[in-house]
Amino acid sequence: MMRKKDCVALIDISHRGNLGLLSRDFIQAMVHYGGRYRLIDFVLSNCCRSQLDIVGILTQWNPSPFHEYIGAGASWGFDRLGAKLEILPSLSGPEQEKSCRSTLEAIRDNIPFLEHYHPHTVLLIQAERIYFMDYRGLLAFHQKNRADVTLGVVAAGMNSPECPAVALGEQGRITAVGENAGKSHTNAMGAAVIDWKLLRRYLLQSNPENSSDFYTGFLPLLLQNKEVRVFGCPFHGYWRAITGVESLWQGQMDLLSAQSGLSVSEFQDKLFTNAPVPKPPQYLYPSNYLQNSLVAEGCTISGSVRNSILFPGVTIGEDAVVGDSVLMPGCVVQPGAQVFHSILGQEVTVSAQCRIGDAFYNDKINVIRSGAVVLHHPAAQQGKGYPAYSQG
Repeated sequence: MMRKKDCVALIDISHRGNLGLLSRDFIQAMVHYGGRYRLIDFVLSNCCRSQLDIVGILTQWNPSPFHEYIGAGASWGFDRLGAKLEILPSLSGPEQEKSCRSTLEAIRDNIPFLEHYHPHTVLLIQAERIYFMDYRGLLAFHQKNRADVTLGVVAAGMNSPECPAVALGEQGRITAVGENAGKSHTNAMGAAVIDWKLLRRYLLQSNPENSSDFYTGFLPLLLQNKEVRVFGCPFHGYWRAITGVESLWQGQMDLLSAQSGLSVSEFQDKLFTNAPVPKPPQYLYPSNYLQNSLVAEGCTISGSVRNSILFPGVTIGEDAVVGDSVLMPGCVVQPGAQVFHSILGQEVTVSAQCRIGDAFYNDKINVIRSGAVVLHHPAAQQGKGYPAYSQG
């Protein structure tokens, strides 16, 4: 028996991501953020606050740690009566899973899930985005304009690298996407409302072997038909796409900047997580120096930390210096070591007197994979996350 729903949300985490060693062992949406959270928490929290009852998560590879983190979705309110958060696995064979599926392929694999709820619209959300939004406003805009497809759009700029360009015409109608959008354009923010009958028809009629995706195949084809109504709904709050190591680092640093438009004070009411039970309070030795940083529970700081984010259980040894960096849970910076302009994965150990990065030259981000032990001053390839100087 089908359950009629006005809207079903699909969160797309089906792509492996491009964070190098930081997402080597799990999907990019599970990467740590802001001292306590993970990237996936933003869109899940947005769905909760938008009172969306039915949410499916499109996955592709290595979902086990993700299953453990999501559980039944109670942390985001999906344990309430009538709500459901379901992880939708790939139905492709092992050979197909070795390559990256498109979003449309992932949706095609899960048509039965959508058909069960017989929705009027599908809200397609990309997970690797940092923003707060009540999707009911986007859905209302879609309905008001009697649209077939509505894209949330943001101003083009440094916060939206590699995001599809979108050209807007009169009354907010989209005239072109991608390379055809021209120089004066906005960018797709990663939230789109789509008429389900229209999308279903396209999925069933298109060639499953076709590698084109939502922005490269589906939308350009729709725009060829002038009767199809495709609109862009502007979003004006803080928003950042996480498309690589540099954008992840900058997204973390935005929490420390009063000018970024993002404040950690918003998190208490807007951002929910399935983080473990808090560790004991952090301990700051009398000799430490702490400036403009976020320090989570269970940290021990004997050295100096500035403009950095420390996740739970981080230890900074005596005379050690950490600057402009993100240290994920369980990292240890031993006495006299220095870490600058870097992202350290979980449980990294930086040996005494080692130095990673430079306090003044910061053209690239240094990335150290989880579990590594840095034994000496590195000569690593910056920004890519290949620490030839470590083991673990």
